[in-house]
Amino acid sequence: MNIQKRIIVGLLCLVQCFFLSNCFAQHKVNKKAEAWYFEGIRSENLGMIEEALFCYTKSIKKQKTYILPWLAKANILYRIDSLQSAYDILKKAESCVKSSHVKLDYGLALYSFLLQDYNQAQEHVDKLFEVQHHWSSSFKYEASILQQSIYLADSLVRHPHSYELELLPASVNSSYDEYFPSLTVDGEQLFFTRLEPEEDGLGFWDEDLYSCSREDESWADAVALPSTINSNKNEGANSISTDGNELFYAAMYGQLGDMNIYRAEYSNQQWNVPKSLSTAVNSGQWDSQPCLSADGAMLFFTSTRPGGLGNSDIYVARRDSNNVFSAVERLPFPINTPGNDQRPHFHPDGKTLYFSSSGLPGMGGSDLYKSQLMEDGTWTKPENLGFPINSSKDERGIFISGDGKLAFISTNRKGGIGGMDIYQFDLPHSVAPGLTSYLKGNVLDSLTRQPLTATIEIYDLTRNQEYRTVDVDPVDGSFLFAFPGSFNYSFHITSPGKIPISKTITSDSILTSGELLNEEFLLSGPSIGNQFRLNNVFFETNSAVLEEISKQELQIVANWMVTVEDTVIFELQGHTDNRGSEAWNLTLSQQRADAVRSYLVSIGIPDDRLVARGFGMTRPIDSNETEEGRANNRRTEVHFR
Repeated sequence: MNIQKRIIVGLLCLVQCFFLSNCFAQHKVNKKAEAWYFEGIRSENLGMIEEALFCYTKSIKKQKTYILPWLAKANILYRIDSLQSAYDILKKAESCVKSSHVKLDYGLALYSFLLQDYNQAQEHVDKLFEVQHHWSSSFKYEASILQQSIYLADSLVRHPHSYELELLPASVNSSYDEYFPSLTVDGEQLFFTRLEPEEDGLGFWDEDLYSCSREDESWADAVALPSTINSNKNEGANSISTDGNELFYAAMYGQLGDMNIYRAEYSNQQWNVPKSLSTAVNSGQWDSQPCLSADGAMLFFTSTRPGGLGNSDIYVARRDSNNVFSAVERLPFPINTPGNDQRPHFHPDGKTLYFSSSGLPGMGGSDLYKSQLMEDGTWTKPENLGFPINSSKDERGIFISGDGKLAFISTNRKGGIGGMDIYQFDLPHSVAPGLTSYLKGNVLDSLTRQPLTATIEIYDLTRNQEYRTVDVDPVDGSFLFAFPGSFNYSFHITSPGKIPISKTITSDSILTSGELLNEEFLLSGPSIGNQFRLNNVFFETNSAVLEEISKQELQIVANWMVTVEDTVIFELQGHTDNRGSEAWNLTLSQQRADAVRSYLVSIGIPDDRLVARGFGMTRPIDSNETEEGRANNRRTEVHFR
């Protein structure tokens, strides 16, 4: 429940506390008025709304200066979406009660704010802040948020985003509720939750997970995930990994708390039995709404565990070397607030977090925000996504496509197919995430073109650390990676009995966010006469000193060399461009080949299996007229003898 609703629903408790502690002046209460008021409370607690309204009206008639039934009646009208009527009731109360009361001023300010009458709301909130005696710290915070929200909302409405919601087709949406959309990073697979009646006809409803694939410019018919995942319990919010092979979702399976987070793997064309995450994530409380980072290293989620700032807070867990998510920490204020902070979506750009909050200045209800993770580990001040993305109603979550161009939300607004439906819209540039690029492909045998069992290691050359290691899909040899922001990575593919492949991938060659590099990698066996290039071996300028980042590739090559039959000799060849004298280039190339040989020997390769030869500038493979060509000619190769 968001802050505004929590305040309204809790107004009765608040004002009763004020009343009992004599924190404000109150006329002597008529006994009959008081009796009707408490009868109204009893009826309301029993869910008898019409009876409660009748009782509050009778109480008001008995004593118009008695503030509590006015507030209670307005509260009910607000909850049944009669917002204007709720405001009108409090205006009548204002004229009858005469004296100023904090709960009355707050209610008038809030209702006029939600009605988007910001001038009137400002007048009421100014009156509210004229007297601040005996306010609790929590109420001070909530009143301050309302004051800031009035100013912000007025500004946002005056400067709206231009966007148009597009309803996803009937292959996705149905007459039931669809929500919690999640896409693979290439936008080819969509996962979501559907709430539908159980087949037993007893009137119970069940949340299940569905998925569908992109079909031309639309979506194929959604299909329920198999019984290994869907059950007669509720399966809710989900997050799919970059490549679509890991699914994290929330379910009510009766372990630990009411809601826990589970992980399922997709292999051999099927979803395996899910496993509950560690107790560091599943706390025994309500743990839900998972979101996996693009590199698979972090899992963001929402929890109501003790120690939070509000009713629900956003946490992040980090995956350790044993593939276990642990080291859980709560995100700091003001991402987490005394309100409800939920539905984290950490974009593949590796820095932008989108989330829903009721504890920050906004349009009313729960609004959508974004914050960015900085290099030093701090988060930027949350930014409201603006109007009309946000409204006076609750916006409970948003999903941004991998390319940062499309946003997906769920809403029950008019014009849908039924209940909550999933919509998409073009995301305004001002609230879009950072640059993200993707590498997608297949690893195949060069002769048979059959998929291979292979491992891909990606190394961050800028930070000199591993970025990610994954196995390709053994069924079709496919893989998919997201590369966030500005990057400089080495990319290594190894497969048993095959020559490894390496390349360098940088953001300099990627011009637009979301550009998809789709490549086919053909691996061959180490037969005599074959050769491969060490694309990620670098030397200091005009020197044979290996750069530190080269050692990652040489370690991978060494690990592979020991698997090759010991009769094979590896000839390490050094080559240069044509800058400098022929004699100098010949010497430099020999020294560099020797340096590679020495390092491989130092990490365990027998020296009698390695031969180093320098060829200088005599064997170019590209033009020496361009910088790109010269860079291509400067290389180290491994030949088989």
